[in-house]
Amino acid sequence: MLSETAPGREAVAAAREAVAIWRALAGASPAAHRADLAHSLRSYAMVCVRCRRDLSAARDAAMESAIEYQRLAILHPEAFGEQPSAATATLIAVMEAMGKPAILSLIRQNLQRAGLTGSDRLHRPPV
Repeated sequence: MLSETAPGREAVAAAREAVAIWRALAGASPAAHRADLAHSLRSYAMVCVRCRRDLSAARDAAMESAIEYQRLAILHPEAFGEQPSAATATLIAVMEAMGKPAILSLIRQNLQRAGLTGSDRLHRPPV
């Protein structure tokens, strides 16, 4: 399993470092780097899921990514319209990896109410 290998640990560490870099850049120039930070957060969460490591940090990163993509989609719907759904799918993957079925049920109910559960709107990322 990847989580038990050095490459798994290294992948998580590299993804975490990428988040730190994009966070610093976004802090200095938010308009230029917010999208990169959101992407990096989502990527970090998925690396953690694939490696089955740091899942609490992955949950936080996925939530932050979903919120940031929602903000970006409001400002630039043509560029980021699908990203909030993809980021939410990442959050669902993290919660599944954490074994949180009650929270997953709540997320899915809220997505249904918002009309975001169709296969054309919410794509589950590969694990």
